[in-house]
Amino acid sequence: MDENHRTVDSSPMANIKTMIVPRATQRLHHHKMHIALCLVTTILMAAVLTFLPATTPAQWIICIIACAAVLAAQQATSKALNDAVDSAKNSHAVTSTSAAPADASDGTTDTAAQSQDLALGTSITLADGLSVSVDSVDTSLTKYDGSPITAVTVTYTNGGSKDASFNVYDWKAQDTQGAQRSQTFYSGDDVVGLGSGTLAPGGTVTGAVCFDGGITKALYYGSMFSDSATASWSLS
Repeated sequence: MDENHRTVDSSPMANIKTMIVPRATQRLHHHKMHIALCLVTTILMAAVLTFLPATTPAQWIICIIACAAVLAAQQATSKALNDAVDSAKNSHAVTSTSAAPADASDGTTDTAAQSQDLALGTSITLADGLSVSVDSVDTSLTKYDGSPITAVTVTYTNGGSKDASFNVYDWKAQDTQGAQRSQTFYSGDDVVGLGSGTLAPGGTVTGAVCFDGGITKALYYGSMFSDSATASWSLS
């Protein structure tokens, strides 16, 4: 193995962006769905007992069995949702970087830091085979009103066996004050935007993600469920 290609055992991440939904909102939708299912089931059971009251032991046994079956179905639904999310997270764990961080020259490794503060040109590889890199930075751009724009050129390469997605909303930028922001719209002809889409196995795409003002870091989020970046690149 290349001495600069080292294993990284970072926190599990997922890439489930079939639509643009904030990570916190997605979690909330999950919990709301479970609560709504419980409420609907409770109302239905109450209605059945009200209008079709059990009057014999056999009817009571049937009602109890039905209630138990409904509760079991609720638990199975909740577990299936959680398993689907966990499976997606595990399939997108960072497995390697193409270069070592500058502070790892003493032979020791901090697995939490190996995919953070990477140099330009360094790529990360996820467990599903998708590689992502930050290639270059352009700080010479301005908007129509003269305000500065920073364009970060990134590349995705799908080395896996299944389709993989790419999206400008996979990215955030951090400035010198530590403020993190999402991408901004830039319509200049001098920049080819990343956009969003799907990569077939073996496919690659390169494009720019633009941010307002000056920035010091580019942050990649492999999961819409994560509050921390899968990887970051130092731009200063």
